[in-house]
Amino acid sequence: MGSKSRLAQELNQVDLRFLFVHNQFITKASLDVFGNNYYGLRLPVVLYSLGIILLLFLIIRTLIPDRTIVFLIVVLMLTEFSFGSMSRFQNPQVYSIFYVTLVIYLVHLYSRTSRRIFRIMAVAISLFATVLVYPYVLFVSIGITLAILGESLRSKSSKPIVDGLVGSLFFIGMAGVTLALANQSPMEIWEKFAQINSVRNERVGLDFIEVLRSVVFHIPFTNLFRFNLILLFILILFFSQIVLTKKTDKKRGLKSFIVFCLISAFTQSALISSYPFKKWILIFPVIVIALAYCIRSIESATSGQKLALRISLGFFCIAGFLNWKITNTAEYWSGMENYQFIQVESIILYSLILLPILAILFLVLHKRKNLAVKVLLTGAILNGTLMSANYFFVSRTHSLRDLLVRNSDTIDGKLILGSFSHAFSFYNTGTVLQNPYDISVWKRPEHVTHSFVEHANKKSIFIVKSLNSSKGATSLLIYGRNLSFLDSRSGKGLRYSLYKEID
Repeated sequence: MGSKSRLAQELNQVDLRFLFVHNQFITKASLDVFGNNYYGLRLPVVLYSLGIILLLFLIIRTLIPDRTIVFLIVVLMLTEFSFGSMSRFQNPQVYSIFYVTLVIYLVHLYSRTSRRIFRIMAVAISLFATVLVYPYVLFVSIGITLAILGESLRSKSSKPIVDGLVGSLFFIGMAGVTLALANQSPMEIWEKFAQINSVRNERVGLDFIEVLRSVVFHIPFTNLFRFNLILLFILILFFSQIVLTKKTDKKRGLKSFIVFCLISAFTQSALISSYPFKKWILIFPVIVIALAYCIRSIESATSGQKLALRISLGFFCIAGFLNWKITNTAEYWSGMENYQFIQVESIILYSLILLPILAILFLVLHKRKNLAVKVLLTGAILNGTLMSANYFFVSRTHSLRDLLVRNSDTIDGKLILGSFSHAFSFYNTGTVLQNPYDISVWKRPEHVTHSFVEHANKKSIFIVKSLNSSKGATSLLIYGRNLSFLDSRSGKGLRYSLYKEID
């Protein structure tokens, strides 16, 4: 607790510093304060997750007058399975979701007050999040650019564009200070992005068939929707209402921004095949705000909105069936190595049955508008609660933590090599030598690592990743060192084995 975290120091030396500059500042600070353990690693993510819920609550309470419904939406966010999963471990997605939510909140403040400073800061924060938090947040930067251009055309004024330029200048200042503190240069950032893009080319291209395939087989069946079909229903209903109804809010700032964000997210995911089933969790706050607007529309339903509701239900039922069929194929999981064979468990099958029933009940009760909404939200909460309780409490394990604690004395002072070495550096004083990007992205020659290991006056610990069904070897010869099996842990689909150097 009192000494500076060893892992915090090592994070400064990882070649991926440029990609998550903001995230690493936060993680290092937490590790320094709370120690080299899971509490130090994960506490920032938990706090950022609570910040997301707070910001969304502040927006929703101004859009929906019914306090019971507002309360149910907050509970829905707290029990949502995909969001809850991301909120429990260190990952760039949660930081990204926070900044997406912060931008939405700033746009909301601008739409209510017309104070230009909020729009300026929204632009600055969106650019900051894209460059220094997580590049996949690009859809928000594009969304706010489209919203600014749209408002400029509607108002025939250059003020929105001027605000966008001022926001860009603010971002340059924020980025300059951050990069100076991180001892990095803009050119270094650009060169690293170019390098990683040349190795991990994720562009789909402009071939119509490939784009359509990406949209149909990837985007609608992301984990965000796979584990909570109600969110998919909300998305379909929101777009249906936009297309089939002419009624709009007088102050369209926030609603327009939400529409532009969704269009940008679809376009981005259609053209960049970057595991949307995992990364589309970033649009979670966008979906929550879309839900609020759907509820507002239901309260004053027109014939066009009723038609939108029925059409949405039809698409939803079809999508629910396809969701189950497609997300359990090897093609869907392509690119994720050994995860191709992940199957729908009984608790997920339960949701596939429950949620269409809720949607039909919602349609039946639509004349009693508030009751219909409350039934739908309560059902979604029940679904999320059951799934979250099953995975986070009933089926909870601490196998990796127990493995590290159990072998901490053996790992202390040794070199840690192999698959995702940093994950095995907690609760011990071992030295991480490799991270998986050293080989896959930066193409570090094997002889460089071999030479370091050869001349290092330390024993070695090596991590081997394999399928759960695979039988691991009892001994290995790696980098000229004889290793014997030490311990292992098994998770979903994969097994991680520790080998120690023979004395």
